[in-house]
Amino acid sequence: MIAFHHLPVDANLVHKDNLDDVLISNQRTELPTWLSIEDLDADILSKDDRDLLLQYYTRATEADGLHYGHGAHLLRRSVPQILPLDVAEQPDFEFVTDHYKVTPEHLVLHSKYLPEEQEAQLAAHFLPVMLQLEDTERVTLTRLTAHVQSNEKPNRYYFNMINDLRNYFFYRKHHEHVPGLMLVEAARQAVYAQYYNTGIHQRGEVTLTMSELNCKFESYVESNYPVSLCVETIAEDGEARVSGQMRRQVRFYQNGRRVAVIDAAGIPIKLKLFNRLRVVRPNPEHWFVPVKGFASSAVFFSPDGKRVEGKLKRVARNAMEISFDRVPPLESPLNFVLAIDGIGYVDGSVRLDELREEGKNLLCRFSVESLTAEAERRWLEAIKTFSHIAPRLGAH
Repeated sequence: MIAFHHLPVDANLVHKDNLDDVLISNQRTELPTWLSIEDLDADILSKDDRDLLLQYYTRATEADGLHYGHGAHLLRRSVPQILPLDVAEQPDFEFVTDHYKVTPEHLVLHSKYLPEEQEAQLAAHFLPVMLQLEDTERVTLTRLTAHVQSNEKPNRYYFNMINDLRNYFFYRKHHEHVPGLMLVEAARQAVYAQYYNTGIHQRGEVTLTMSELNCKFESYVESNYPVSLCVETIAEDGEARVSGQMRRQVRFYQNGRRVAVIDAAGIPIKLKLFNRLRVVRPNPEHWFVPVKGFASSAVFFSPDGKRVEGKLKRVARNAMEISFDRVPPLESPLNFVLAIDGIGYVDGSVRLDELREEGKNLLCRFSVESLTAEAERRWLEAIKTFSHIAPRLGAH
């Protein structure tokens, strides 16, 4: 493989906003070891795509002695179709009898799909380097063969790990191996990507809430060699619909060896239901300090049209504290509007409860008198997402 050549997955697919946070790339599935020519004659591929596919598949001949049902077939060049009989007796090759049929002279491939790690092991031992696939080539072939109707729906998805030694979080401290926490996050992202690509639910229809992660680190993972991941469905999604839970296993491989296994369980929740469940109404007596997201100032309008800006100091479920550098309108109610990053504008009306001096400024405490249902949802979301509880509870 090309050691660190990455086509990152879509950040949104793994619940991230920035590509810098994406830790997986080169999304692909197991590739068919053979294709029916009849499938390719059905005009499912453009001429360019068909020509590209035929660079990796060759027409089977009578001399091959390989038969996969009726009609003519194409055999993939990057997987050995025939092996010596004694291969199954060699260490680390016991699996070949699961995929190859024993004949008097040879072991003959009969499985249409092989796990990628086993296929790569066979290719490394029995094929020239020029026939061995790069992972980016597997990505291309996954796209091309996905259009072949006779292919099975994939159960396993494969990725490469983006192990950036300059990562702002995982490698801020220098490590001589890949941090275990980085493997956990890569596994989580791989589960999300695999789930949304199965076609059962699209991103935006549901969200996955992780309920379990069981990690088994079998070896140190070296930072200077590529890492690949395999995600496999453990509990079928029909079972998940009954139990409310889906299960996936993520296996990590490096230099042909399995180095870690992470079992994950999660619950798919309709996004509208998730948003309702995650509305948190804090104790009305609790005050919070904005950390980010809130605009630094809010704009207030008096009934007679006067306008003044004030600096947001603290917020509560039904109140806010604002610092003004001049006397604000004291009439009630005051209308206000406040911008919140990623959430939108919150507008409503407030009543002045208390005014006191704070250095050269005036600190005003307002009670929120009216908010629309949508404005209240945004206000509560902002408090939950962008603030910390104030160091001391209560009025002051």
